[in-house]
Amino acid sequence: MALETHPPSFRLRIDAAPILDVRHLRVEYRIGRRRKLPAVSGVSFDIRRGEILGLIGESGCGKSSIARAVMQLPPPTSGKVLLEGEDLTTLPQKRLLRLRPKFQIIFQDSVSALNPRRRIGEAIAMPLHITNSGRPSERRQRAREMMRQVGIDPENDSLRPFELSGGQCQRVQIARALITHPRLLICDEPVSSLDVSVQAQIINLLDALRCRYGLAMLFISHDLAVVKNICDRVAVMYMGRLCEIAASEDLYHSPRHPYTATLLDAVSRIDKPQALASGRTVGGIITPPENPPQGCRFQQECKRKQRLCSETEPEMKEVQPGRRVACHYTL
Repeated sequence: MALETHPPSFRLRIDAAPILDVRHLRVEYRIGRRRKLPAVSGVSFDIRRGEILGLIGESGCGKSSIARAVMQLPPPTSGKVLLEGEDLTTLPQKRLLRLRPKFQIIFQDSVSALNPRRRIGEAIAMPLHITNSGRPSERRQRAREMMRQVGIDPENDSLRPFELSGGQCQRVQIARALITHPRLLICDEPVSSLDVSVQAQIINLLDALRCRYGLAMLFISHDLAVVKNICDRVAVMYMGRLCEIAASEDLYHSPRHPYTATLLDAVSRIDKPQALASGRTVGGIITPPENPPQGCRFQQECKRKQRLCSETEPEMKEVQPGRRVACHYTL
């Protein structure tokens, strides 16, 4: 995918203080009355102003569960989600509602994320209506201005979602998310359902809006090429746990966790059918088990496995400045 990225001089300076600080996040889903499925197990990361953190991993590893937990839809089972120092998991409902304009989400399916009966101008202005911001005429004007910024003709504000393409619906989603001037934007597979040419347009739009507004973004995807082009740092997830967090260029150039290396190697040889057959999980769907294995969760697929890997689960540790890996025997 050819992406027109902004020159370094145009890029927004990334602040040191995090906008989002996630600590020891755990998400469990109930199966019946007594059984629980752990989807996310003790995940920690942060995102600073102007930074895009990519979250990658195979389908079913827990990426979307993290997105929903950060948004408190529903709240996580345990852990902290700090937005500019304020823990969202402990807030009263009224305070959480007042903070909603500060953190917004873009969903994967752009068409189903919009009400088919509502005109797109009304959909974009809806967050202003919910927060009772401005008069109706002011809301419509702000919605039209936001349409202009995301590349939609404001004269089309009376159209409904079924009259738009998938890419245009995704732009409507972006406009709706940004109309409250959030500090944090969560993008959950925002381009996976779009054609490649449209993907590039949406990625370039998100990058430009990041620079314009100083947004912090959590960009969730299984497409490593897209993540490499837009993200400053990348977190790799496997079976509900983070394996590695590093600067994008460093991670793609020299992965330190065996799973990261396996994932990148499989993608680099995607044109060869046998490439994905060498491992049981890479390229497929993985679901965290009800009772995770003792030790490292990647041990059954890892060629570097030793006795310690079966006995003790590795913790995230800093192997170099700004780079953390959860492995007893890093590459």
